[in-house]
Amino acid sequence: MKLDTTYGAASQPPRVWDLGINVEPWDEGAFETVIATGFRYVFIDLYPWDDEEKLRRGYAQVGRFRDRLIPWSIHLPFLLNSWDFDLDALTREYLASIEKSAPFGVKRAAIHARLWPIPEPPAAPLESTIRRYEDRVVELLAACCRAAAAHGITIGLENDMWHEQVGMWLATAPDLVRLVERIGEPNVGVCLDANHASGSGVNPGRFIREAGSRLVDTHLNDTFGYFQGRSIAECDMHLPPGVGAINWCEVLDALHAIEYPNPVVFEVDPAALVSEGWPSDQQNAYPYRMTYAEWVRLCYQNWRTMELARWAWDHVPKWQGAEMGKRHGLSADPQALARG
Repeated sequence: MKLDTTYGAASQPPRVWDLGINVEPWDEGAFETVIATGFRYVFIDLYPWDDEEKLRRGYAQVGRFRDRLIPWSIHLPFLLNSWDFDLDALTREYLASIEKSAPFGVKRAAIHARLWPIPEPPAAPLESTIRRYEDRVVELLAACCRAAAAHGITIGLENDMWHEQVGMWLATAPDLVRLVERIGEPNVGVCLDANHASGSGVNPGRFIREAGSRLVDTHLNDTFGYFQGRSIAECDMHLPPGVGAINWCEVLDALHAIEYPNPVVFEVDPAALVSEGWPSDQQNAYPYRMTYAEWVRLCYQNWRTMELARWAWDHVPKWQGAEMGKRHGLSADPQALARG
């Protein structure tokens, strides 16, 4: 007996986003894996920035695969590490990194506007220190945006995590949108790192809705959140979606709600489950070290499954299962089914 599994006439095709994932640009095997899995975009994971040989190999590699993969984004280096940074010197360094990014052909460049690591608290009141710091960061980032615009690159300000010294500063969408508006350039927006949001107690779906049209890029990943006394490092896990505690249906709903027009990009770390930070008792660490290829497939399959499940919940008529059962001699009464 063949069951009728056709959907109702009113059903619409699901929204299926093009997907991207982080790759080390000199790793030929990574590009082959990403293509074979079904990804169309890549996020260039370029560290360290001062290795000229790796940079040359990365340019060549991206060029080889350009007909099958689209370079979407890159992460600019972490250079802000002092409350009183040298504005001129740091501007030159960031502009140099943008020039190094351009040959990859990327459309987005993520940057953290907050200090990392956070230095000791300043002698002056924290609020006034942050205000002075932001005044100079706005000037720095405006210069970066103007340089990036010449290469068709949009800058995405990535959300940071809660920190005991500065709290939720630049960890929420409203705070980042505020900074975007202060910068005032047309090619700047917000980049969501879902792991950073959830690890700080921020719902990633709400973050997306609050960012709205200012959301220009994503670094989607999963985590178990900040709870049970774990440190920030222990929650900054970059797991594939579906492995942690984030509600991905809410994320999908939010992306639909703002009509997000760009590819959905993941940033994951295959070493996350066996990292030095989590769990602290290494005897309880996950015993199997997953390969990059397994991590990539897990991202793709989990996301596609969630897209389909979210669509089916809204579009398959709730009565259809009962009607199909009746046609094939099955009772729609759960109590009758239980009685056999």
